[in-house]
Amino acid sequence: MKKFLSVIATMLTLTLMMSTVAFAANDTDDSVVYNGRSFKATELSQETLDWLEWYNGLSDDLKEMVSHEPLELASPTPYTTTTTVDATALDIDIPMPLETSLLPTSGYEPVYNPDYWNKDENIRRANCYAYAMDVLKTTEGKLQPGGPSGKRYTSLTKSAIEKAVKADGPYLGSGREITNSSKNATPGKNQYKVALVIAPNSDYHWYVQNRDGYWSHKQGYLKVSNVDASGKKITDPQSCDRNYGSGLNYSTFCGYYLVKYTNR
Repeated sequence: MKKFLSVIATMLTLTLMMSTVAFAANDTDDSVVYNGRSFKATELSQETLDWLEWYNGLSDDLKEMVSHEPLELASPTPYTTTTTVDATALDIDIPMPLETSLLPTSGYEPVYNPDYWNKDENIRRANCYAYAMDVLKTTEGKLQPGGPSGKRYTSLTKSAIEKAVKADGPYLGSGREITNSSKNATPGKNQYKVALVIAPNSDYHWYVQNRDGYWSHKQGYLKVSNVDASGKKITDPQSCDRNYGSGLNYSTFCGYYLVKYTNR
């Protein structure tokens, strides 16, 4: 009887040890969630984990504003399949701006047409990047720099985003060419001006100059707007209020760029 009880005790001890080991293994294999998808934390960089902790702490409304998506969290669908089409906002005749405080225009800028971009069938097919490039994705989603060309940006920096955007040019709608510019440069034929800003470690954002001389933008899946964080019309993205709080302070101004329609 004593031998039998000893065997039972040994078996119970082994079972308890195995359960403890299994629990420990599961405990070290923590998973994190992003937009309904699970990832192993051990397979993600610390930079991505820090970003994900910040992102998951945002309200649903603020998440809608964010365009940046770390490459490690990207959809498994190959980025070479990211396709875009030219936006077809109504091209109405807009007088050249008379205000001397506005930056130079060419007359080829996209018309500010929030009704078009805010339609139910369009609003989730464009984020700030697509809006600045005057294109829509063929499916819902936030267009990422380097997505159309398959040369996705790998870090939230000016150099990485700039390189990816320039590579995207021929794949954006019917074709675009993106070059560096300056605040007071006058765009040429078929050109208009955009600007890139970054909220360090959180997000990037694009502004576009419209034909009336003012600037507008589209924050993630939100509606198109021509006012800044203080509700003022944007005359210059470098000097406007870009602090939306909760880590969405686009304090880094990266520069101005010219976007050229290459097939018009």
